[in-house]
Amino acid sequence: MSHSSPDSRLVGRLLASTGRKRRDLGLIEVAGDIEELAKELGGLRYVAEKIRISPGMLNKFLAVRKLAPPVIELVRQRRIDQ
Repeated sequence: MSHSSPDSRLVGRLLASTGRKRRDLGLIEVAGDIEELAKELGGLRYVAEKIRISPGMLNKFLAVRKLAPPVIELVRQRRIDQ
């Protein structure tokens, strides 16, 4: 993918999953999409600009990656989803 043409699937999924209380995707998937799009665009700042969410809010979604493995499993099962 080129820098100017990000994966529209990722952009759409992130737009649908970051701006609402109830989301179709779990937090693990949202974090993965953020990371993938950041690689495509060249950084988290560009993701924030693309989907119009602050880098700080994106970092909150990414924080799920820092949880202990048993907690990550609960998040993956969506028993914890916020």
